[in-house]
Amino acid sequence: MAQLPPKLFSSGIEHASFVTSYQILKKAWNVISSNYQDIVTNDGVGLCWKVYKEQNPDLTIIAFEATKDSSNLQSDLISSSDLNKKKNFHQFDFLCSKKNPSFSLNSTAFSLFYDNIQKLDELKSKDYLNHSHKIRWTPEPQIGSPVRPVRQNSSTIRMNQGTQRTIV
Repeated sequence: MAQLPPKLFSSGIEHASFVTSYQILKKAWNVISSNYQDIVTNDGVGLCWKVYKEQNPDLTIIAFEATKDSSNLQSDLISSSDLNKKKNFHQFDFLCSKKNPSFSLNSTAFSLFYDNIQKLDELKSKDYLNHSHKIRWTPEPQIGSPVRPVRQNSSTIRMNQGTQRTIV
């Protein structure tokens, strides 16, 4: 009997109860639909974003919205190798691995990102994104899953339901 290839990614349903138990989806939806009063709205080129920083616990939600006419969406893709060669754009290189050395992006989505790169870089430097630590939620490593090593100076806290919290 032929052996199935290893499972590369887990389905969201495996981690759904964990995500919903922390109200992350509800809070994110409230930011998207502007149900919070303390939202900072920023406008870019064909793009706007809303930033909400919750004081306790330390949580920042950034919701992006395309303001360009959505009927002009292009379905063509741009490859990561083209980004690197033609535009010397290496911001997405972290998505590559030995097994998957290249990837493709929707060209309209990339154009929005590229047109707003300076404002998005400024967004990274704002006070509401500068924390003494960063928390990254990642699934429990599964057989065959692409697991990237965590920096040595970070600590990892195992959570229930097959999830870990990594403090970098």
